[in-house]
Amino acid sequence: MQTPSLSYQEIGTGPDVVLLHGFLESPAIWQEFTKAMNGKFRSIIAHMPNHHANEEEHLSKDLQQQAKILHQTLLRAKVHRPILIGHSLGGYLALAFIKKHPEFASGIALVNSSCLADSAEQKKRRTRAINLVEKHPNAFIHMAIRNLFAESYLEKHKTAIDQLINDAKKLSIPAIQASLTAMRDREDTSEALRNFENKKLFIYGENDPLIPTETSKKAIQKSGCPSIALDAGHMSWLEDKENLHKVLLKFLNK
Repeated sequence: MQTPSLSYQEIGTGPDVVLLHGFLESPAIWQEFTKAMNGKFRSIIAHMPNHHANEEEHLSKDLQQQAKILHQTLLRAKVHRPILIGHSLGGYLALAFIKKHPEFASGIALVNSSCLADSAEQKKRRTRAINLVEKHPNAFIHMAIRNLFAESYLEKHKTAIDQLINDAKKLSIPAIQASLTAMRDREDTSEALRNFENKKLFIYGENDPLIPTETSKKAIQKSGCPSIALDAGHMSWLEDKENLHKVLLKFLNK
């Protein structure tokens, strides 16, 4: 059986950059960053597994399998030595990818993500979420997306939050559950990140309600990855986008 491909959008010409969005997000989160890149890179903006409305038959509960799907997608797109940039769940996939194919990528940047596996308590919360979304999908989506933002950012970004919620409601319950399962069961990828010999960067938000600063610092220490902190929560692509763009552009041009 042929490995399925992810759908993606391609923008610009130049060195290849693969942009991976997070849980309950879409490629739209990278729209302003691709404008900031000013066409100097070939951006491959992928729909993450389980995040496309027409993808019901290709749901994946396993990040290793998703890494295989991403690899096949990039091969078919004739992507060469890309830099991978992943937000949150997109970072988990980028890490699973370099663990499986460390020679394929020329760089990796993690944005509000982690190389650590879920703790026992986090795994319990994921399992509860899997059950909750079955019974109350709209309530789960509303709660899950609002929980991505620190309290101080909720009112400022109300329009964007409402849009995220409306878009996420287009996803099927099995698709959301598949992503939750993949996140719950993911492996610790600290060693893969430590052993990755090309450029790498760990970007975290000092006000992240999902990944506390001490957890990010533990991941940074364990992986030996260069890092930078932003004045943002979990959604730095929105909450501190100008600084995030500067950091990522500097990383790409390094």
